[in-house]
Amino acid sequence: MSKIRDLINKDIAQNPYLEEEYRKEGIRLDIAVKDMQLRESQHMTQKEFAEKTGKIQSVIVRIENGNSNVTVQTLDELEKKRGKELVIGFK
Repeated sequence: MSKIRDLINKDIAQNPYLEEEYRKEGIRLDIAVKDMQLRESQHMTQKEFAEKTGKIQSVIVRIENGNSNVTVQTLDELEKKRGKELVIGFK
């Protein structure tokens, strides 16, 4: 295991409530990374993407930084503007 994972597991052992919080944070970060990778694959800056989607740049920044609890509706709107389809799955 990584040192980060060891620290997370230690935190969870001391406070089981944190397990759900770490899970939620992991989802936000996954969305952030995927969103940024898609934007970069389309060779667009955050500013260009904001203009294309009609959002202000700070919205794009917050999503890509993982600092936003972005809604499915917002993600769907963004993906439609990119010509993509939002797909959600379960494991």
